[in-house]
Amino acid sequence: FLPREFHYEGETFDERFVFAGPSIKDRSTFQGSWEPKSAERPVLLISLGTAATGWSEFFSLALQAFGDSEWDVVMAVGDHIDPAELGEVPANFEIRRHVPQLDVLRHAKVFLTHAGMNSTMESLYHGVPMVAVPQMNEQRANALRVEELGLGRHLPREEVTAESLRASVDAVAADEAVAARVRTMQETLRSVDGATVAADAVEGRLAADD
Repeated sequence: FLPREFHYEGETFDERFVFAGPSIKDRSTFQGSWEPKSAERPVLLISLGTAATGWSEFFSLALQAFGDSEWDVVMAVGDHIDPAELGEVPANFEIRRHVPQLDVLRHAKVFLTHAGMNSTMESLYHGVPMVAVPQMNEQRANALRVEELGLGRHLPREEVTAESLRASVDAVAADEAVAARVRTMQETLRSVDGATVAADAVEGRLAADD
């Protein structure tokens, strides 16, 4: 469920393997919708996903890094942290337990993410470069691949400070080469109907077995 171009050594997989890419569909009926406050200010999405969201210090550092900045920040903190525990919220922040991620990504300039595969593919599908702060090995593999392909930056957890968060996001946002590579990957993802490709592959295999 990812493109061959993103997979490690994707060119080594033969015809037995089908790269369908992600199947990204509208989720507004159960996640709600979202629109930016201003069309003039850049949007930064911050989320560590749903599997490991108990790192309250990260969110406090994000408040320090981007509070009262030029960014309009949408930050999802998950179910393990009470947003009220983060203290005073700067006016340019919108903090929720969960956000309609696809809606926010449609408007985001950068995604500060844990680099789970779903989030990584959704970010690239919407043409959004990433600053990846992985929390587990699978996410680290994705983060390293994002950096290797020039689609954003990998920021290891042990290097996270308010200063490094801000510097990494600002650098990615300003990098035209990163933006160009992300657009190319976006075109790759959008050129394939993942659900149809996957269904055709399954039906083809079943027919071959008959």
